Amino acid sequence: MKKKAQIETMGLVMIVLVLALALVFALVFFTNQQPKINEQYLQAQANAALSALLSTQPEGCSTTIQQELAACITSQQPLCMQSCSQLQKLIPELMEKTFPATPHQLLTLPESQFSTPKLTCLNRFRSPEHFLTLEITITIELCYKDTTKK
Repeated sequence: MKKKAQIETMGLVMIVLVLALALVFALVFFTNQQPKINEQYLQAQANAALSALLSTQPEGCSTTIQQELAACITSQQPLCMQSCSQLQKLIPELMEKTFPATPHQLLTLPESQFSTPKLTCLNRFRSPEHFLTLEITITIELCYKDTTKK
């Protein structure tokens, strides 16, 4: 009778251990904030937005925004547009049309008049750097709120 009780006790201990391990794995799984696929999608969206922006031709120009930006940053003189300030107004307008409800930031290295103020958010997704020239790079950073929490 004593051995039967010991075997039953060991069985209960094993069941409790299995349930505890299952609970730990369940907590890890359910507390994961964002799936990896969502992050990859958002980074791809930032990359596509930057590529589209840089390859856009301003109205009445045969040059791209990438060429105009490079010219404005290096020589302060655009190739086709009337002034760099005109380009400086056009880029935020295009970005706002692309991301109307999404905070965004344009970064140039070295920093220039085309860099926008830094974002203050937790979920940032940055495009890879694109080279305007050999020395000048540009990226877009998007800020996304976690829509699962209220």
